[in-house]
Amino acid sequence: MRGILNIKKSIFINLLLLLVVFLLIITLFFLSATKDLEVTFNVMILLIIFFLLGIFLTVQAIREPIKGRLKKYLILTGLSAFGFFGFSILHNVFYALAELSSNNAIISSLMEFFHVAFFVIALIGCPIGFVIGIIGAFVVKN
Repeated sequence: MRGILNIKKSIFINLLLLLVVFLLIITLFFLSATKDLEVTFNVMILLIIFFLLGIFLTVQAIREPIKGRLKKYLILTGLSAFGFFGFSILHNVFYALAELSSNNAIISSLMEFFHVAFFVIALIGCPIGFVIGIIGAFVVKN
């Protein structure tokens, strides 16, 4: 925990905000039993906040004179946070391209591969990277 206490206060606050927003998103995903429009709107707002906080953390971690594993964990956390939203958008773009190119088997298959790959990265890779990054940032000793 000593490593995380040696960074700027704004990075630490950003990291805590990312953790809170992540937990709120997970809670809304798994505890909402209905497909209510209000719940969907709240999740979208939280995802946009999560995306922006991820960009901010990544920029801060790159600019600050942080050394060693702590910097890597902070960058991983930030990239995973805004990567989730980015890869979700790419998934939808390639899904649309796969539908539009359905008459061409080769291009359609390639677009289908990309949309599935980006979906898996967004849904599995980014949350795992975020959890690893945030735990590593709080545990690492520089």
